[in-house]
Amino acid sequence: MTVRKNALLTLAAAVLVLHIAPAAAQQKPPIKVGAILPMTGPLGAAGLMFRTGIDIAVEEINSRGGVNGSPVELVVEDDKINPTESVLMFRKHAGQGVVAVLGPISSSSWENVSPLAPRLSLPAISFTFTYMEGVPNSAWTLGVSPDERTMLPEAVDEFVRLQPNVKKVVIAADVKQASGAAAIPISRSAAAKHGIQVLDVIEFETQTIDFAPIVTRIRSFSPDAIFSAGIPSSVIAMLRELASQKFQVPVLNSALIWPGAFPQASGPGFEQVYSAGFSTNEPLKGNPKHNAYIEAFLAKLRGNPQMPQPPNPGNSVVGHEAMLMLADIMARKGIDGTTDPTRARSLVKEGLGETKSFSNTFDIKIDNERNGYVRAHLLKVDVPSKQWVYGLPEEQRQQSKP
Repeated sequence: MTVRKNALLTLAAAVLVLHIAPAAAQQKPPIKVGAILPMTGPLGAAGLMFRTGIDIAVEEINSRGGVNGSPVELVVEDDKINPTESVLMFRKHAGQGVVAVLGPISSSSWENVSPLAPRLSLPAISFTFTYMEGVPNSAWTLGVSPDERTMLPEAVDEFVRLQPNVKKVVIAADVKQASGAAAIPISRSAAAKHGIQVLDVIEFETQTIDFAPIVTRIRSFSPDAIFSAGIPSSVIAMLRELASQKFQVPVLNSALIWPGAFPQASGPGFEQVYSAGFSTNEPLKGNPKHNAYIEAFLAKLRGNPQMPQPPNPGNSVVGHEAMLMLADIMARKGIDGTTDPTRARSLVKEGLGETKSFSNTFDIKIDNERNGYVRAHLLKVDVPSKQWVYGLPEEQRQQSKP
């Protein structure tokens, strides 16, 4: 009888352990990850778009048990797309116990935040920064987004195939935006590769409201197309002035107009507007992970009054990939919610240096400058649906791959 009683007690204890062990694992403290996004201000919709992409990744990670048994907790700070605020928010994150920071999203903000990462020993991952001369990544920073030096020329390659009669262009660029200024020499080089003559380079500033004199000057050269580099509000104002002056030619902008609500603002005069990019709402053959991401993105934002409709995913997928890549690094380095933040940050720094590629929704290659690479394509505004679509059919895009 005593033997049987002891056996029952042993069995009961074993069952109790089985029930307690998972609960104990779930009680591990979270791993905090920072994100700097413009949740309010002129680019609040873009901030929501990027936040959604990162949230989807966090949900995926936590649904699989988190990282080494700890859930990921996203700590978002609003910089209102202001570089000064970006710096303040990065310093704030340094005191919040986060193991790394995703963002900020603007090139001008990254220019100020990137040098702080090694000083504060806080890893930072950019998922939107494309290129700025003199702002190299350090051992504490990494770029996941493709470089404008590859994206824009790849889009021009496909633009020329779609618009073979373009032989002369005018470049119009926002020189107050670091990416806009950087796009000028890149556009010149891409045009020269195809024997396209650059008739003039016209500079403007982010605050420019009256584009009448700029468009009048563009018209005076009678270009076959315009290569532009500006944020959505500036390009929209220029396009409306072009329509007002009844001068309609193809306009290829850098990737600055790809994210956000640019296509939802489209109307008459937007029929020949193009951008560089690599993700739209269209399903991609042979890429179920991309298609699943788009479905999840639309499910979260469809009908949301804070997001212009229909929702445009833009490059939010790169924020999603950056979060998954960070989780992979933390898993490999044995980081969980009990790891001392200083130690965790040092381990993430090591992991960033070891990362040469990451494959999920897209195959991201990390180059020697610690920037990401994904093959870019020509995107076109589809005015009726107010969405980005690929400029070339999938079969022709496959032929464009290196």
